[in-house]
Amino acid sequence: MSFNNFDSFPNQGDAAAAGAPAPADTTMTGQADPATAGFQGPAPDGSAPVPQQGADGKTTLWMGELEPWIDENFIRNLWSQMGEQVNVKMIRDKFSGSNAGYCFVDFSSPAAAAKALSLNGTPMPNTNRVFKLNWATGGGLADRSRDDRGPEYSIFVGDLGPEVNEYVLVSLFQSRFPSCKSAKIMTDPISGMSRGYGFVRFSDETDQQRALTEMQGVYCGNRPMRISTATPKNKGPGVAANMGGMPGPAGMYPR
Repeated sequence: MSFNNFDSFPNQGDAAAAGAPAPADTTMTGQADPATAGFQGPAPDGSAPVPQQGADGKTTLWMGELEPWIDENFIRNLWSQMGEQVNVKMIRDKFSGSNAGYCFVDFSSPAAAAKALSLNGTPMPNTNRVFKLNWATGGGLADRSRDDRGPEYSIFVGDLGPEVNEYVLVSLFQSRFPSCKSAKIMTDPISGMSRGYGFVRFSDETDQQRALTEMQGVYCGNRPMRISTATPKNKGPGVAANMGGMPGPAGMYPR
């Protein structure tokens, strides 16, 4: 089994349903064109995407909206309990070291991956979440390793409604900024519910600066977003902005 160098969010068909436009082009800077031939987004009723002939032989799924404490061992054990032996590539936040909310899971065969995909939207055992699964698409882990050696630029996004998930948030930004790499919505560790704010990461500073102005007040879901710069906790105080009751300094990136 191998990951075939996947490292991007799939284009999510349910993004538009929550107010985010479908991405015009989600190809990441420095990555190969996404292999989307077998991709089909979630149906309007929220049911799982319909596998198309095993997604042309693909064996890797994107697994998203993970709770912060979930690691590779948990994912491996989870699928093992369902009779699947898998390889797991957990994507981690550069600043905090915790998972970035998603991972890639490689199955033993296209049929096994297609079967696993049918669990999309069903409860995930031993968590407060449901399975968020799709065919993995995009450039490569080799490309990501190259990108991780360079700088990253983050923005703080506030006033997010409970209907906004990471699919929706990253799709909205990727539709306008090609260097958008990922999005992370902060959640309550007990309930798993959104805290109403998160962070979006870019590999290009120009896109980050544009996003600070162009996305201010833009609707994501049912509310206009509040945008400010994000500063890692180990880099000093964040930007002084009105958090509207949010805990902690404005724009402070979580550890």
